[in-house]
Amino acid sequence: MGHNQFDRMGQLPHTSSLDFASLPKDGARFESLVAHLLEAMGYRILEKPAVGPEGGRDILVERKLRDVMGEARERVVVQCKHHARSGRAVGDNDLGAWQNAITRYQARGYLLVTDTYVTENVSRAFRSYTEDPANFPKWATFWDVDELSSHLWSHAGVRRTFFPTPFPHEPAGVRQLLDEVSSWATAIGYSVTNVKDVDTRTAQILAAVRHGGVSATVLIHCVGGELTPADVLHMNGRLDHSLPVGWVISETRISQSARQLTAQLEGVSVFTLAEFLETLIWAPYFRALRDSFAMGGLSTGYVDPSGYRIVENQDSRENGEYFDSLEQYVNRWLREGGNYQLLLLGDYGSGKSSFCKHYAIHQLNRFTDDPSRERMPLLLPLRELQDMTSTQLLTDAMVHLYRLPFVNDVEAVFNRLAAQRRLLIIADGFDESMRWSDRDSIGRAFQCLKGLCVPGNKVLITSRTRFFQRANETYHLFGGRQDGSEAVFDQIQLAPFRPDQVEAVISQRLGEEQGTRFLTRLRASYDLMDLASKPVLLDTMIALRSPLTTESDDPVSLYLQYTRDGLVMKMKSGAIFVNSADKIFFLCELAWEMVTTANNAIHYLQVPPSIKARFPGHAGDDISQSELGDGNAR
Repeated sequence: MGHNQFDRMGQLPHTSSLDFASLPKDGARFESLVAHLLEAMGYRILEKPAVGPEGGRDILVERKLRDVMGEARERVVVQCKHHARSGRAVGDNDLGAWQNAITRYQARGYLLVTDTYVTENVSRAFRSYTEDPANFPKWATFWDVDELSSHLWSHAGVRRTFFPTPFPHEPAGVRQLLDEVSSWATAIGYSVTNVKDVDTRTAQILAAVRHGGVSATVLIHCVGGELTPADVLHMNGRLDHSLPVGWVISETRISQSARQLTAQLEGVSVFTLAEFLETLIWAPYFRALRDSFAMGGLSTGYVDPSGYRIVENQDSRENGEYFDSLEQYVNRWLREGGNYQLLLLGDYGSGKSSFCKHYAIHQLNRFTDDPSRERMPLLLPLRELQDMTSTQLLTDAMVHLYRLPFVNDVEAVFNRLAAQRRLLIIADGFDESMRWSDRDSIGRAFQCLKGLCVPGNKVLITSRTRFFQRANETYHLFGGRQDGSEAVFDQIQLAPFRPDQVEAVISQRLGEEQGTRFLTRLRASYDLMDLASKPVLLDTMIALRSPLTTESDDPVSLYLQYTRDGLVMKMKSGAIFVNSADKIFFLCELAWEMVTTANNAIHYLQVPPSIKARFPGHAGDDISQSELGDGNAR
């Protein structure tokens, strides 16, 4: 029985127009808010906040844990830190010896709740305490302002008690829903007319579309609040032979009885806004995104990477601000205002594309849960979208790559989403978006992507590190001009996997018993743990475990065996089209070129003459046009 209900939640909070700074400075009102929230979530309050010394706790709660073996109860110490007025993160000095509170109150768990954030030291201390076998079954975790806001948006009664002023994030009115549906219907080719209010909670439009010589008209009702059987019957009564199809759309909720009634009727369909968008607007893209995620094996064995933000100090020497979780870093960036964008850097195989797919699915799930407020992720694989302006790139991705039904101006769809702050663009593989790697070509390519970075958008671009060697490289690519209208890029460098991350991936992929055996052999082999810190090599080692069943510790032999087995696997899957001997020749010649020239970053257009001679048919230096093929060359 774990403490997962108190863990930092994977869902994105509805951050936060909640004004925690409006609560009194002494923190008593904040403590009361937390107590009411915990009670609303089903926890029993054993001791409420009180005036005076509390010995490291503000609230003491009891938590029930149930599984097939029965029910257990545990005490949880809750400490509240109201820092919203100062904005200061909660640090070690604010907490003191927090472990003592667990012992003092005979508790199993410790929960810190704050309306700002916690320092990395606090986060690491909680994680270390929980993972230390000596402390089992005790644990510690925290809710920062994001998790707290998320829970409050799920418990409207508590939220309204402490924040009674209406906020823009309250559920949209029927008119806003109607505008949303009208815009998307127009985007996929419908002509919208006859917009009017039916009653105080229902508005309607007529949407007509023409395919070839056939025209069709749909009556659409947008309903405020829960969609009920009465709404279904109302729509059914409006339909006849001249208008046989009707859609009833609610922003968030449809009663089960309304769905059951709809199943018995012809011509009536009911949707939440999320269902409408997924079924009729974005279905091909959402399906492609989920298929890519599943085929990449990311549903199991994915571990959140760490990294650091590249900064420049006063002496112009670059330093890195380390962070433990890339996902949490991107979550925080996504909620920042201003035209601040992210450039994610890493060498080949460092996990950039895996993170992009993982985060795109992560954000897609949040968007489908709450499409009125969350950003929709648009994943752009730049390798497949080369040498394009930003407008061409969007059109090619939406219409040709993902086959979305936008028959009208794609740029208008993009501008609308940007204006509403509803789009997250993940542009993966900047280094593969152009055929040339000189500085002028890099600058032109980056200028094209700059067209995506309009105010309101969030854009994450990935690239290999060698294209951006300085912290202010994007400043120079923009011609040395970055005023308030220009996008400002934070440069993030992926860190290699730590040993605990390597172990986590292996354990998830192979299971505890087989994973332990594999790790034992891995640790015993020269330099393999170091190689395993690179995600692409770790994936290869896991997929091709046979070399580690031999007794050889020779790293060259192991590496060559891995390469051969990997080539066979890729050829069987159809991923490459040359034979193993050609591939080994290619890799060995390339490796020798790197050794003799001391250049570990050879562009695929600059391969040595021996390789060009082996694979005829290329035009000039472009080896991708030879018998080797573009995919193999890259």
